[in-house]
Amino acid sequence: MTPPTDEADKKSTDPLESLIEDPQGKDQQTGTNQESPSATSNPGQPTSYDPLTGTEEAIPEDKSSFWFPSDLITEKDNLVTATNPSVIKSIIPYSLGMMLVILALYLLVRHLQGLSDQFVNNFVPLITVSAPSWWVYVPLTLLAIGSFAILAEWIRRKLTWYIVTEDKILVRRGILFRQVSDFNAQDITKVSQSDPIILRNLGVGHILIYTASTDESEATLDFVQSPTELRRSIRQETNIESSNDSD
Repeated sequence: MTPPTDEADKKSTDPLESLIEDPQGKDQQTGTNQESPSATSNPGQPTSYDPLTGTEEAIPEDKSSFWFPSDLITEKDNLVTATNPSVIKSIIPYSLGMMLVILALYLLVRHLQGLSDQFVNNFVPLITVSAPSWWVYVPLTLLAIGSFAILAEWIRRKLTWYIVTEDKILVRRGILFRQVSDFNAQDITKVSQSDPIILRNLGVGHILIYTASTDESEATLDFVQSPTELRRSIRQETNIESSNDSD
């Protein structure tokens, strides 16, 4: 039996030397790079920010998310980011809807307690009147309107998308009638940012898109979370000049 060679002894006795010579972690037999799963993740994978939970939800690579408008994106499009408006945009519709729901529940409880006549008389102090027979439909109607307003606003925000690829910017809005604005990167001349002081403290702002056809903004990505990061992503990925027009 022949004794082992010096090279074999060196490899067996000095296992750290191979790591020093190969700092990239490549497999010496296959030549492939052995990286952790986190290192191989796609940094440009689009995300949808949920301000209620404070987390960013990654959109699947196959773009099969229920709310994501996958029909607007082709396999050739390299997504940079895709996001919905912040929930702050929906505060007023949500508040009005909740007010109607609370009022409806109050009136319904009063009616079930037999106090509808007293409630009506509060508005007619000089004479005594009774609540009409159809009075029960008043709180039910208000409850339906308030619930519908909240649901419609929630769906509207879920169906509003600001999509940025390396070649274009897409703005998708609408529930029953979909509106899609498509801006090619070569047509965009400027991307500016507007941060009203109240929204700025909440990390929310607006992104304005300008083209050569007009001096006015062609589109507004309103109430976006982390607008500065989004503006920088648009500038870096599409090579568009940008300016910060903060209010």
